[in-house]
Amino acid sequence: MDSGTSHTMCSRQEWFTYFNPLSSPISVVLGDNHSILATEVGRVIVRMCANVEWKHQMLQNVLYVSGLHGNLLSIDCAAEVTFKLLLCHVYNHNGELICKEQKRGTAYIMDIEVPRPETVHITNVKVFPSEGDEMPTQALATRPNVSKASLEMWHRRLRHLSHNTVDQMLCKGMVTGMEFTDKPLPTGPCEPCLKGKQTCTDISKVADERSEIVLGCIFSDLCEQPTRSHHGYNYFATFIDDKLRNI
Repeated sequence: MDSGTSHTMCSRQEWFTYFNPLSSPISVVLGDNHSILATEVGRVIVRMCANVEWKHQMLQNVLYVSGLHGNLLSIDCAAEVTFKLLLCHVYNHNGELICKEQKRGTAYIMDIEVPRPETVHITNVKVFPSEGDEMPTQALATRPNVSKASLEMWHRRLRHLSHNTVDQMLCKGMVTGMEFTDKPLPTGPCEPCLKGKQTCTDISKVADERSEIVLGCIFSDLCEQPTRSHHGYNYFATFIDDKLRNI
């Protein structure tokens, strides 16, 4: 923690949950009068320790300074800061103690951790490997902890991937962090799969047969006209008799 810094600053880009480029970089003047540039500003989620209890806090308007050796927390980010002997206590806006620091040399070192975000590793494969084939790099590493669900639930979570493919992913070691609680196959078709995966056949523009009687088959179409009609209409409909081919 630094009482002389005007902004909270961080030198680790991967710690930001998000950040935006500054319209113009901010020059940060260091203690030796050397200056470096802050190029982005964003948010960092941290865990602060006070009285052996970890509490999540969100640091807003944090400057990303890649050339900074360390990280600086501005006193302005806290509601109240008290100094007593070699200890510094930081309180939030509710008057709750969120961090306690010990003075080391000329600085107060805060006991703070940055939770590591969960990551996903994806691998593209053209075909599933057969028995004895070399396994590709792990795909869809959903989370470090194991998540358990039925085969049907995994089918839904993985955007209705086929049940057989989901089963192969786990059996062939292509995914970690998931387990099956049971694997009963569905007794009926999956309605979202039917709606989302059904294909449309092409409509032929040439008919093999023609109607033998007038009004036996009528073709209709609705068309939008670029210019509104005198009476304010935007669409017109056509009706063509298949026998006479007249409108």
